[in-house]
Amino acid sequence: MKSLILFLFFITNLTVASDFSYVLKLIEQGKISEANQVLQKMKVQDGGSAEYFLLDALLTENGKDAEMKYIQILEQFSNFKYNEIVYFRLYSFNYAIGNYTTAEKYYSELKNRFPSSNYLSAKSEITEKPNQLENQAKSEYLVQLAAYLTEANADNLSQKAIKSGYKSRLERKNVDGKIFYVVIIGNFSDKIEAINAKKKVDYELKINSKIEKIETTKH
Repeated sequence: MKSLILFLFFITNLTVASDFSYVLKLIEQGKISEANQVLQKMKVQDGGSAEYFLLDALLTENGKDAEMKYIQILEQFSNFKYNEIVYFRLYSFNYAIGNYTTAEKYYSELKNRFPSSNYLSAKSEITEKPNQLENQAKSEYLVQLAAYLTEANADNLSQKAIKSGYKSRLERKNVDGKIFYVVIIGNFSDKIEAINAKKKVDYELKINSKIEKIETTKH
């Protein structure tokens, strides 16, 4: 009986590993619908595995929701061999929405824990950050509502913001070949005005937005 249990455990692990590699390949090929179908099968077989959690995060369209799932993976599976993907995705997302300090933190973790990772060479060059431009004239503020991997989801939120009376727009940000669609309202010349707008839009749209400071240069 003990041998049978060990055999079944071994076979299950092989199946999970096989499905994991297959879904990763589907994601790379942009076959999201097929990837989600296999993921549902994995959920039934081994929904508590680190592999399942990672694939679920990779297939989550809302950037903020995906970020929380990646953080959960680091907390629950600190020694997971694929955490290099997690650190890189956290770096990419935070860089895309302007959280440069947080992005650098995750990149440093990636470098320290996976010094031979291929993801290290894929890092975007951060040459100019908004708060480091030399010829500053005045500060302005944006309110970033969310970041998505699909334009349709971003446009949906943007339209909701417009219906609520905000001048919303989308910005495309390319981070290491991956396009993020960032939903923005603003510009605001006064930080208090931006804070008030953030509080109002968070309450009305049930989101958790972020204020970003930008600098305009002298002409």
